[in-house]
Amino acid sequence: MEIFFKINLVESEIITKIVNTLITTDMNNTLMQTPRNLVALLRNAETNNEGFSYNINNGDVNPDKGFMVSRVGHEEIVPQGADLMAYGKHYFYRHADALADGNAYMGCWYNGSQFVFDVSDNVQTKEVAILLGEINNQEAIWDCASGSEYRLMREGDDTNKYAMLDTLDVAIDEFKALQSQSRIDGMDVYYAEHIEQLNQIANLLKSQL
Repeated sequence: MEIFFKINLVESEIITKIVNTLITTDMNNTLMQTPRNLVALLRNAETNNEGFSYNINNGDVNPDKGFMVSRVGHEEIVPQGADLMAYGKHYFYRHADALADGNAYMGCWYNGSQFVFDVSDNVQTKEVAILLGEINNQEAIWDCASGSEYRLMREGDDTNKYAMLDTLDVAIDEFKALQSQSRIDGMDVYYAEHIEQLNQIANLLKSQL
């Protein structure tokens, strides 16, 4: 058992060195410049095990409004022991096209044992963020205002279904209030369409309980 453990430990160290070498080599072959803000954020993350959301286009860091929703196909778990600074720069280079989108944020968070990178959108409306998160098959979205995770409905999790129904009910009431107060031509139809869409989603959830 002890010999087996030592072999695994050596293999793990070798894999880590290979990952770091490949990252550094690939970075040396690119002409892209890493933003200074990103370097500082990566250094802070590595030192304090803290995450961040960074918009390369406007320099916005950790927005305090809206919800962060991860995009499909960009999430990467950093290998144990890998150089976070090097890996983060390399991630930025490889996902530069997606991050060039004006609403795209490079996200980094610590899950208790490993760092994770993603590309996410800052969505202002809670019900839209929830639906987008479900479409993207996410387990949770990030509530920027409260600085906390908002768990999404997963298959077989009736508790989250009830929570989502509560959210939909609040959203429907808010749209109805806006509809009754609106004095702008055409807005009544706009709100009515949104109310109908939310009611359809609520009815679908109720049928699954």
